[in-house]
Amino acid sequence: LFIEKAGDIVFSLYTPASGAGSGFTIHELAFVPTNEGEGTIKQNGDGAITLLAKDATTWSENMRYEPKEEKNCLGYWTEADDMAEWEFEVTQPGKYKVAVFQGCGGGNAGSQVAVKAAGQEVKFTVQDTGDFQKWAEVQAGEIELREKGTVRLQIDPVNKTKAAILDVQKVVLTPVK
Repeated sequence: LFIEKAGDIVFSLYTPASGAGSGFTIHELAFVPTNEGEGTIKQNGDGAITLLAKDATTWSENMRYEPKEEKNCLGYWTEADDMAEWEFEVTQPGKYKVAVFQGCGGGNAGSQVAVKAAGQEVKFTVQDTGDFQKWAEVQAGEIELREKGTVRLQIDPVNKTKAAILDVQKVVLTPVK
């Protein structure tokens, strides 16, 4: 949900009819600011592109952004069909190393995950880092961003080998020199 400016906002929350229960209880509804109001993720001066968990659009059943300071990640990634997506502006076309900062614990390592951008795909195997919020930088491969303009990058699990897939803190694209 994007809220362009401050003020009263009207929205509706629809849920499917449930069987035995007469409804559900909302314990919290939190609106968490993303991308610090900048609107567009841009390249750093050195050409690097940092895609933070808080800036992702999530397409998921369970996976979501966890804003707590000790987490600050995409977590509850328990479904192989769940996907995260970032949109950003490329100002310096070229080849980029793709690094995913991931966490995984409890014996859940081993799932394969694809990173897709600009019609290309690189894959990595989720590593056990000892805890879901203990981050390891995993090199997924290289992609080429051939043109200036808007690009979408997706993290899309290929499979799920255990109960959960991974948590993601950020994705960093670094120019290949």
